[in-house]
Amino acid sequence: MRPLAIIGLAFTLLLPVAGAFAASEMHGRLYFEDYYSSDTGSDLFQHLFTTRLRLDITKLNDDGSLAFHFDGRDRQNFGSYSSTTENDRIDAFNLDYAGEVWYLAAGRLWPKELSVERVDGVNVVAQKRGYGIGVFGGFKPDTYAEMFTADYTSAGAYVFVKKDNLNSSLAFTQNGFKGGTDRQYVYGQTIYQPGGGVLAFGSVTIDINQETMAPGLTSGIFELSYRPDAKKGIIAGYNQFRAYQLWESMDDQVDTGRQESFYLSGNYRFREKYNVYARVERQTRDFESIAEEDKKAMNYKAGVNLDNMAGSGVNADISAFLNDGFGTRYATYSADFSRQFMDKIDAAMSASYTHHSYSQSDADSVLAYGLTGNYYISKKWSLSLAYNGDCGSEYCTNSLFTRTAYRF
Repeated sequence: MRPLAIIGLAFTLLLPVAGAFAASEMHGRLYFEDYYSSDTGSDLFQHLFTTRLRLDITKLNDDGSLAFHFDGRDRQNFGSYSSTTENDRIDAFNLDYAGEVWYLAAGRLWPKELSVERVDGVNVVAQKRGYGIGVFGGFKPDTYAEMFTADYTSAGAYVFVKKDNLNSSLAFTQNGFKGGTDRQYVYGQTIYQPGGGVLAFGSVTIDINQETMAPGLTSGIFELSYRPDAKKGIIAGYNQFRAYQLWESMDDQVDTGRQESFYLSGNYRFREKYNVYARVERQTRDFESIAEEDKKAMNYKAGVNLDNMAGSGVNADISAFLNDGFGTRYATYSADFSRQFMDKIDAAMSASYTHHSYSQSDADSVLAYGLTGNYYISKKWSLSLAYNGDCGSEYCTNSLFTRTAYRF
């Protein structure tokens, strides 16, 4: 399916539907993106042209409760670099009804209040006074190709709470493959704002081992921040990640070693235009295949934001980053500058220098640089351009990205 085929199919299917309802309103975005990348250390190059259409048709009935959503893209590969990723992809294609109590959706969708799962099927939700319960089920898009298939299935149920200071949900999902259980997991997330500048966030994923039926933590993210005013703030956090096993669709046993980190960061703004910030992080990787001396690392970062330097309208971010561990040691020094012109153009430039020291090989350095710009022609049209490059001791890579966007 070529780029214009996706657009033509969407409009062919959806415009007659929208026209059949006097109260309908159609909104959407159309993107044309071109990405080119070359590497002097290799004969391969990437040249990808992508067309993407996002379309929302709302108010298909008199009370505005019925809507249609489409999000699809097509990629053409003009380069010598090959990839197993499918060129055509449809992220969303669904019809939904949003009433005062009931929410119903059918098609390719993310279940409401559960963005970690996607299904070609149905989603039914009952909600009232900030509390809700939902169920979903159907086929799961192919894990690797993102195409429709009857081999994979997905079903689950969840509960959620949405209040002024609390947003929380808890879900159970079962994924199947050709009639067998491929994965079972529990997912929960919470955002809590008790007041006084305090915000707590947490999310967990617990997978069920299909051989022992024992639950195990797959991922966990916990963060606590305190911002008493606009001038200062502090954040403390922890995260952990493990690979999860697909029990029917995978033949190989995955390494479920743990990666985790603890971090602490803070910032302070003074004289209105200056903001200093710092972050320290301890990382560990617990894999049997990794040597003991390569399992730990410490990261340090410090920097300053400078707003409207000398009245020029230029904003700057200057920082230094140090990594010490995982068998290497490197330091990166970065500078970013940005400015807005005539409320229509955003321009930015960046540069960084990184020096690597390895325990088992020679040291090397990398210089990276970039330029970006956005031109807002009107409320409907915009243009974006980004150029990035980096050079090491034996290579240089350059990439160019352009985007033309139309909103209707």
